[in-house]
Amino acid sequence: MTKLAIIFLPCDLYQARNGFLYGIVQTLAEGSTVFYVLGHNEERSPLKSKTGLKYLGSFGPDNNGELKFSSERHWLQVQLLNQELLIHHAIGHNRNLLSDCSSVISIIYDPQAFLTSELLECSASPSKITGKIEDVEHLKILTSLLQDLKHDTIRNSSVENFPRSTLLQCLSYTLRLLKPVLCISQKLFPVLKIFWICCRFICFLENVIWCISTYVTEKKLTLKAGNYIFGRVLDSILGILTLYYLMENFTNDELFQLMANLSEDIVMKLRIIIHWLMGSPAGLKLNAPLTNLLGQFYLYHVNLWWSFLVVTRPGLEIIYAAFLRIGLLGLSFQISILSDLLMFTSFHIYCIYVYAARLFNLQLTFLFYLLRVMIGRKRNPEPGQVDSDPYTTETLFLGTLAFTILLFLLPTTFVYYLMFAILRMILVAVGGLLARINLLLQTLPVFVTFQWFFNSSRMANSFDLRPKSINSHSNHVVLSIAPVTTSLWSIIKSSIPDAVKFPRQVDWPHIIRSLAFGRLIYTI
Repeated sequence: MTKLAIIFLPCDLYQARNGFLYGIVQTLAEGSTVFYVLGHNEERSPLKSKTGLKYLGSFGPDNNGELKFSSERHWLQVQLLNQELLIHHAIGHNRNLLSDCSSVISIIYDPQAFLTSELLECSASPSKITGKIEDVEHLKILTSLLQDLKHDTIRNSSVENFPRSTLLQCLSYTLRLLKPVLCISQKLFPVLKIFWICCRFICFLENVIWCISTYVTEKKLTLKAGNYIFGRVLDSILGILTLYYLMENFTNDELFQLMANLSEDIVMKLRIIIHWLMGSPAGLKLNAPLTNLLGQFYLYHVNLWWSFLVVTRPGLEIIYAAFLRIGLLGLSFQISILSDLLMFTSFHIYCIYVYAARLFNLQLTFLFYLLRVMIGRKRNPEPGQVDSDPYTTETLFLGTLAFTILLFLLPTTFVYYLMFAILRMILVAVGGLLARINLLLQTLPVFVTFQWFFNSSRMANSFDLRPKSINSHSNHVVLSIAPVTTSLWSIIKSSIPDAVKFPRQVDWPHIIRSLAFGRLIYTI
């Protein structure tokens, strides 16, 4: 079995004096050993850390420096000679790793570069790693250990920045005020979810609480939080510019009248469509009594909805003016208001679609049941099972008669259902498009794009491993490693705020089946 010894050494040792190395040792399932050296102390003072740090070895800058040895089960002796870090002794489980292992790999890294980048963080705990050496993400474990060490250092520090501590206290009090508001909003969500603007407000509140909590916890502006804040600033600027353009070119009365005229145009065109269906649409010969009944029924609901809009117009003007003020919060809020207006002005189309879909689905269901009666079958309670059912002459006659009537009325029902299903799909598609534009505004990668453009070290999300020196007469190899930045798209995907909720993926097969059998389609 091939055994390896991997030793991570910080580049700070090139300027360090004699002292002791501290970090964590990990032994893998196949017997290989990994030393994560995180730092260096001149004296062997007690280590204050919650991550289980311990002293791993001694360090001397030259041949004249005293190399301190210990009887520990894991111990290193590192020496700096001609600007090269040499491993003089490596003890693991009380055995000499330099002679027992097939290869000893020293990896020189820059701790500050690993700490600066946020995209290299890993939640894996090294104490839980028991797999093979090639399966272990050592570099991400090293990053996680460095981050934990940094947090412990900040926690144990007695010097605290007064303005920063005051800001953290103010943010903590803000969190205490916002969380009850969010809790009440979430309890009312089953009622409020029918309005896009209410959903947007709850989502905004969740994102703000997440952003503040992240800053209070991390005590810094992370990439994800910065991305959200800069995205919100740009969203607000776009919203103000849009509202300014509308106010400069239209008054409140003109805007509301424009919406009222649009609603009236929708009602008039809907009436024309219904009257067209009541005749001979596309030359089809429909059942005259049924098409007249359905047409009058749908026209009644259209007229009823238009009468409701006329009666409630004064109240709608007040609500519309309030909504315009809410639009100052950003373009995403204005899109939510537009979605609500679209839903409100097309509510009669939704009602007619529901009637037509239910009627078509009911007619198809009865046709399937009557078809089973005609062939002598009945439904079994077990899924996918059908039992034989002998029928009488009277049963066959009544079943055939009902089946024939429903079958010949089906084209008339289908024409109405097809027309309003098309209208419904158009409205659902527009609503889905607005929802995804809203999502784009919440995840605008403004902050990370600027950071990536100026090649900030915070954008590093991968590693560059290069050979530093190879000793052909021994099994010791020295490598250097540094975080590097890859494509912008991969960084954008890694910097999406955690609190952002993505719309569910569109299930096109389910939608097609629902359209074919007259089942209701809600949102996409």
